[in-house]
Amino acid sequence: MYFCDNKGEWINTQGWSWDIDKDYVVNPNLEYGTMTDPRDGKVYKTRATQGMVWMAQNLDFRGYVDKSLEDSSLVENMKGKYACYKDSAEYCNVCGTLYDIHAVMNINGSIDISNPYIIREYIQRNHQGVCPEGWHIPTQAEMKPFVGNTYPEHIAARFGWESDLFTGRFANQQGLSVLPCGYKEKGVFERVGYETYIAVLDSPDVHFESIMFTDNVEWNRDTDAYLHEDALVSVRCVKNR
Repeated sequence: MYFCDNKGEWINTQGWSWDIDKDYVVNPNLEYGTMTDPRDGKVYKTRATQGMVWMAQNLDFRGYVDKSLEDSSLVENMKGKYACYKDSAEYCNVCGTLYDIHAVMNINGSIDISNPYIIREYIQRNHQGVCPEGWHIPTQAEMKPFVGNTYPEHIAARFGWESDLFTGRFANQQGLSVLPCGYKEKGVFERVGYETYIAVLDSPDVHFESIMFTDNVEWNRDTDAYLHEDALVSVRCVKNR
């Protein structure tokens, strides 16, 4: 399958490219809603599925445009804790922003994230973190319907993966359109086109994990992505119920 980008060039959608519009990767056969983040005016596609409403695109919040809504603690806790691929804003337009654990959860950088007994004191039910008001960081239980009893290709975007396993008839059935946006660890951007990590809470009062999707159609729970303070991953927000 090929796509004509905004430069008038044809791109093979099997394989990674930064030139395909992020709205193209959603499932054209499904119904999507939209939500606007009032903090900066950015608009996201949303998908109602499995009794929940998810953002169907990665969060791309990097600062307040409407200063009247500014949360000073979030501003402080995000300092130096987020990035766009290769530190260029144009890439965030496709993949959203990568965040470390402190930015994800909106907690102070001095907190010891390696100790679950300390960190559990800061986790709340429907933990908003870096998400807009009325939305929260997903829990393991909320992610489970997509990866526990089914296959990751059901929520993988229909373009971008360096594997034809994501482009078959099961591709993106649930409509969450997960892209292989990679991650950043120890100052290095890794595995774009092959993997992605999504921030997840293991439960409302335990510890943090991330879900890794790979080009081999598998998912893994990986706490190590958060045990290194400089690891940055993608965020999908879920609407509060």
